[in-house]
Amino acid sequence: MRDKRFQINLYQFSDGDAMARHVERMHRRGWHLEKVAAWGWTYRRGEPEDVHYAVTYFPAASVYDAVPTEDQMTYAEYCAAAGWEFVGSYGPMQYFRSREERPIPIETDEAAKLRAIHRSMLKTQVLSMGLLSFSILIDLISVWDGLRFSFLYGGLSGIRDGSTVWLTGLVLLCLLYLLVMLGDYFLWYLRSRWSVSRGGACARNHWRLHLYGTYVLLIGAAAGLMGYFLSASGEPGGMVWVVLLIFAATSAVIAAEYGILTLARRQGWSREGTRGVCILAAVVLALVYTGGVAAFLPAFQDAHAEDGHVTEPYTYLNAAGEERETTLYRDQLPLTLEDLGVALPENIPYTCHADPDRSPLAWGGQYRQDGAVVPAGPVPPGLEYSVTVFRWQWLRDWCLERLVSWWDKKDTGYELADGTAWGAERVYTRPGGRWYLLVYPDRVVELRLEQVEVTEEQMAIVAGRLAA
Repeated sequence: MRDKRFQINLYQFSDGDAMARHVERMHRRGWHLEKVAAWGWTYRRGEPEDVHYAVTYFPAASVYDAVPTEDQMTYAEYCAAAGWEFVGSYGPMQYFRSREERPIPIETDEAAKLRAIHRSMLKTQVLSMGLLSFSILIDLISVWDGLRFSFLYGGLSGIRDGSTVWLTGLVLLCLLYLLVMLGDYFLWYLRSRWSVSRGGACARNHWRLHLYGTYVLLIGAAAGLMGYFLSASGEPGGMVWVVLLIFAATSAVIAAEYGILTLARRQGWSREGTRGVCILAAVVLALVYTGGVAAFLPAFQDAHAEDGHVTEPYTYLNAAGEERETTLYRDQLPLTLEDLGVALPENIPYTCHADPDRSPLAWGGQYRQDGAVVPAGPVPPGLEYSVTVFRWQWLRDWCLERLVSWWDKKDTGYELADGTAWGAERVYTRPGGRWYLLVYPDRVVELRLEQVEVTEEQMAIVAGRLAA
């Protein structure tokens, strides 16, 4: 049987009382706390005992200290005199153990206890969560126009794009988690401050909310990453190895930073020197990691861009009489020009491209049939359309309203037309008569016809093929 065991700590930094109760339960099971680290606890097997643990906060301590400071040692000696054995620490957080049946509390001054917790929180969790929240908000602001373009101008493609929806949901989940944790802490601090000022004790914190919130974040992050890569690759096999690769790279970055911190502390460097080296290493590792992911993800998506498509090479002569090669798509389309009775020019090779999408919000696809190589002369007939099937009608109405409003700001905005022949609830057209927006109970169809005069018979064919 193994004598040592490591356990991940998923509690928030301010949940000292909950952490103390947890390691007490482990001790009663025969696992004695031996070491405290950044991500959890190390236990050593021993005899089950009924002991007491206490977690206190010493704001002057830092994770960058090679050894406990003189003040820390004085504080530990003071606790030892009261029957509390110093077990370990990580930064401002100190762990003590007592075998007394009713030990004297370490902290009897609630005001001093609140000040210690708050100062420790400001320099650790509040700082890190605040910076991360700010970074996410800046990123969301910077990509907002791109998201609006994808969801609206891009023909509702964003709402169908699983990778976009999953990644956006993951980012919003992380931001929500950070804001809830920070908001709950400051609410606890204000309540505790009010209570202490009237001679009472610090308020009880919501450690269960923190713990379950962390579970939700981890599960949501795993689901979001799996959904993202599955949508990007279109095949579970590609998803698995990509997720594993990203996870391995992230773990390597975290391990490298922690290893540099551990090495610096073992070398006995000063707090300022260790902090400087760790900050520099964090910046370098972040740049390398971000650059690697930014280069890898597009390459991964490009490598799978043709997955599921039926293609064939085609050689043609350009205007200068030189041979050129292109790719003709032979995908199956739900609606083709031939279905509409349109005769295709014999001298022009046509391509049929289908790009299906599926997300947790909607599914459908973008479809195109047009001339792959168009010689000089009249524009040949062409067909392009997208189908977006919504899971909820309110989402359909919300997206439709914003799509129409988007185009209303331009000179080529949509105008309401008669939808009887199309079998639709509503039909919108844009100037020129080549663009149609067809609204059905559960879906929206965007249709563009090039060099085709639409008849009522063709409208019925479109409804029969795309509305069900």
